[in-house]
Amino acid sequence: MLVFPTPPEAMRDEWIGLPWLAVEAPHMRETEVAVRVAQAGLPAIAPLRSIEVRACRYDARTVKRAHPALPGYVFVALREAADWPVLLGTRGATRVVSVDGRPALIPAAQIVRFLRRVAEVPEVDARPAVPAFEAGQMLVVTGGAWAGRTVRFEAMRGPQADVIGQMLGAERAVRIPVDRLAAA
Repeated sequence: MLVFPTPPEAMRDEWIGLPWLAVEAPHMRETEVAVRVAQAGLPAIAPLRSIEVRACRYDARTVKRAHPALPGYVFVALREAADWPVLLGTRGATRVVSVDGRPALIPAAQIVRFLRRVAEVPEVDARPAVPAFEAGQMLVVTGGAWAGRTVRFEAMRGPQADVIGQMLGAERAVRIPVDRLAAA
């Protein structure tokens, strides 16, 4: 069973002291490469995150699917020098990320930190925060035709508020966007 997002517990205690490498893998084949490397006897992690995609092209419903958190890469640990031929002979592992011709070693702590960030991605609320005004509270309008006027809050209607204000000497009920209101 595929677990996503990949939890930090994917990094086992016995793997903490090992040198880790980033290995390039074909796009959307990261999990397959990680499984093949693991079957060869090397520790491997292909971090996954969950994304929402449409269930069907013609349907508005969405489902959560596993998607690579770092597309095109798999993290692999080497226990000894004899593991090199095993790693490079694994189908799908195209090359090891290196700097100046030497493999770039990644500390296990960095991989754990990355897995924590992948697992704890907060859900972003698309709706703006609505201030908690109380009925009868006096507010100041900050924009539009009523800018600078003091009004009395009555009720919330979605992204707008019903307020009562004085215009030309008479009280008048108006609807004003909530983001244009501030406490008096």
